[in-house]
Amino acid sequence: MNCTVYLFGEFGLGYTQYPQDGAEDIFRHIASHAEAQTQIAIHRDGNLMYYVYLRRLDEGEGHFIGYGFRVEGLLFRDLSPLFDLFGSTFENIVIADRLLTLNSRGHVVANVGLLIEKRSEVERLINQLCNAVQALSTQFIPLPKVIFDHLSTQVWVFGEDADPNDIRKASQMSGYTIVQKGRMQVASEIPIVPITVQDNKENAISEEPQTEKKSGQEPPDTKTPIVKSTRKSGWDGMKTFLLTLLLLTLGGLAYAVWQLQSANQMESSALSSYNQMKMTNIELQQKVNNLEAELEASNLKNQEMEKALIRQDSVISVLRDYYKIKQPLLATRIFITNEGSSSHKGLEVGSHIRGSNDLILQPHVSYYGLESGSVRLTIRWYSPRRFGFFDFGDFTLGSKTHDDIKTFDIETGEHQLDFDVWKGDSRIGWETGRYCIELWAGNECLQRKEFCVD
Repeated sequence: MNCTVYLFGEFGLGYTQYPQDGAEDIFRHIASHAEAQTQIAIHRDGNLMYYVYLRRLDEGEGHFIGYGFRVEGLLFRDLSPLFDLFGSTFENIVIADRLLTLNSRGHVVANVGLLIEKRSEVERLINQLCNAVQALSTQFIPLPKVIFDHLSTQVWVFGEDADPNDIRKASQMSGYTIVQKGRMQVASEIPIVPITVQDNKENAISEEPQTEKKSGQEPPDTKTPIVKSTRKSGWDGMKTFLLTLLLLTLGGLAYAVWQLQSANQMESSALSSYNQMKMTNIELQQKVNNLEAELEASNLKNQEMEKALIRQDSVISVLRDYYKIKQPLLATRIFITNEGSSSHKGLEVGSHIRGSNDLILQPHVSYYGLESGSVRLTIRWYSPRRFGFFDFGDFTLGSKTHDDIKTFDIETGEHQLDFDVWKGDSRIGWETGRYCIELWAGNECLQRKEFCVD
């Protein structure tokens, strides 16, 4: 089943719709008949059926939101599931607080001026509603075929408690069918019937019968028939004049009505063009405002970056002078993670480590880069057997060590270096005692860390 979902409304900046296509006139016509706060409208256009939900907002003159879908060759059996679906969709829109919102008085009001302002939210709602309609595919039945020229132009209005069969029958035969929530009676809008002029033969004036001559009498006075003939001719002329005047009057009225209809159509077309141009100007102005806001944000970001660079150069200069740093980085600390035990893998170990055969340690160095460049660094390991004792925090000179030498690309700012992992002896594991690791750059010790294996 293929369906097209629409979202439209009036939120203060003119009529807005997504997607924008030829269905705008249909939705505007439905909105013009929205007497109740909530209603479902059905429109048949040939073999296409539109099911639309329209809800007037609590505040804002003429503000409303509408959404619905279009299917081809299908008729919805019962509108109850549609009221539930459309009602829950309206609640979700209010809860999402993107297109609609609740003000301090608890009234539902618009949160946007045009749908294009929240395009991602609109597309999300359309996809969600399309999936929900697809899930109701069992509620559709084939649309009965009728002669399209004989479709009624009436607008039928029902209450929500009306017989579903009556609603379905009206929706398949009428141009528009509206079901108002909260309305209990059934009514219909009667189409206009044109007035016609008919001949009234019963009121026609009949001619006077001729007077028969009586045998043996003299002919009547010759003046009498002359007078009667004159009156009859005058009355016939008056009838012809009045009939002509009536026809001319009716023709003038018909021409005036035609001129008025043409003027209304031209005015409606001009108003529609004006509204379209107004909406286009609003959308263009919105795009200009968005671009100006993005440009302003970009300028502010560039200014902040320039200030940060100035501060960074100042900090680097202070660090170099205070710590007498010759290398391109300041090593802030050395820390070790356990990479052997699955339950503690990747966790930093403290100053005392429990030894085991599967203990695998990896040293890391946190540093602050003073300048970009390449540096050769050495991690030097001291094991308990390689040195005898500590002397004021330093290892005995001449003790043997294990070195891990690597070349790193240093970046400015705070970063981290990762060295290779170290395992204990394959037979005995890690020897218990004190260990130490140092970070060297050339002949300069940058940082050190001591720990014990128990």
